[in-house]
Amino acid sequence: MTGLLPNMETSGKIIMDGISNFLERRRPEIIACNDIEGDRFSIFVEPVFSDPVLYIFGAGHVSSQVVPMARRLGFKVTVIDDRPESTDLFNFPDAERVFNYPYHDAIRRFPIDKSSFIVIMTRSHSFDEMVLGQALRTDAGYIGMIGSRRKISTICNNLLRDGFTKDDFDRVHSPIGIDIGAETPEEIALSIVSELVKVRAG
Repeated sequence: MTGLLPNMETSGKIIMDGISNFLERRRPEIIACNDIEGDRFSIFVEPVFSDPVLYIFGAGHVSSQVVPMARRLGFKVTVIDDRPESTDLFNFPDAERVFNYPYHDAIRRFPIDKSSFIVIMTRSHSFDEMVLGQALRTDAGYIGMIGSRRKISTICNNLLRDGFTKDDFDRVHSPIGIDIGAETPEEIALSIVSELVKVRAG
């Protein structure tokens, strides 16, 4: 908190106490208050947000469709892949950043918090499992992994043996995306980004 509201200390407390609700609703509001003399007045409260960061692990065909769509819908997109030839920014002109990192320790390189979105779509089940294990140790607000139910079940069983719990897997959106009967990379990207927008909206 910076600055003062002269004769309006109670109103300042109301605003500070309500900040989490204002941020959750993500829209401007007018709050009716009284000053210390009992006079009525209104305060306009406007939450200010930075664009959420979407981390995409895997620089394949679906990723190339997710990136521009997510960018147009207000996400800052970072793409990570372990293949140098796949991480040329030229291949992802709409991404804010593209990194060539090995998957085994990739997530620790980024400041992931509750406002972060993680999408896992590497080129192999083993790499997906590797990244998912790291993602579950973060506070990411969204974790999604592409794949069939059989693949997901296999990965979850492997991670259970590594000490993760069923509650951990409740955080994972998988199969990823909203079910629209998607088949092409473009349609799969649409289903994924639709789910990202839905989660962002609460």
